[in-house]
Amino acid sequence: MMKLIRNGEPYIFEHKCSVSEKNQMMSEEEKREFLVDNLLDIYNQCHTVASRCVKPRLSFFDKLKGITVPLFYPDIVIDDFHGTRGRKAYYIVLPKGTDIGKVDVSKLPDYMRNAYIKIIYGSVFCLEEQTPELYKKGCHFASQYLSKAVSPAQSNPPLDKIYSDQELAQVYSTAWQTLDASILENVLDKDFHYSNDTVFDDMSSRAEYLDYLEGKFNVLQRTKSIKRVQIGRNGESGDWAVIIKQIQNNGMPVICGFFLTSSKERILSVEVHEMDLPNF
Repeated sequence: MMKLIRNGEPYIFEHKCSVSEKNQMMSEEEKREFLVDNLLDIYNQCHTVASRCVKPRLSFFDKLKGITVPLFYPDIVIDDFHGTRGRKAYYIVLPKGTDIGKVDVSKLPDYMRNAYIKIIYGSVFCLEEQTPELYKKGCHFASQYLSKAVSPAQSNPPLDKIYSDQELAQVYSTAWQTLDASILENVLDKDFHYSNDTVFDDMSSRAEYLDYLEGKFNVLQRTKSIKRVQIGRNGESGDWAVIIKQIQNNGMPVICGFFLTSSKERILSVEVHEMDLPNF
């Protein structure tokens, strides 16, 4: 789940409208526009290079040929995606619960089809009415988002063995000990999600995470900054976690817990939280 927290509190975003529109309900298109504005504001605060996608304008002759612009065309483009210069990702932004079926990527431009494409489902809480999913104009809102991968298409191939939750945690730990992302390829679910306390955007597929992790491991192999990796167990949920100690550029240690959720012999998600373990 993607949400912006400032000083321990959810970030509050105000809907701008004319005096005559205040307290009216937003249309479906206005809801999408509001969520896009909110996301662009958040990305700006997080220093993510994000901008609005402009739908192509069709000429008279395009229309005669039957060319159309997909109804659910990407709303936001992310530049230098995951820190890779020149790489882009495209986000379709929709209110929570919107059912659009399968997105037909083939109707999008070629340059989009070769990039990461996601649906970002937005959920809001209206502070004036203390009501979730109430889109009232001129009010203040807290928001959160959930991402779903659309492209590249992925599937779950048959596993070579049945893994227990503990074994999956051990495989994840081994990947960090050896700095080899390929170890995880067969044990991550195609819809794998990764989130980090310090980053607003999450990752929503196996391909996206492995792509990111390979680059990160290349850096860690040069810096030799990983000092300890150990599996443990969450006392409340019973889920397994991998605890990692890293030395930062300033020489200070940081310890993070990588909390795994598993099902059907695959890792479904990893949530990263900084931990206060001075003796680790």
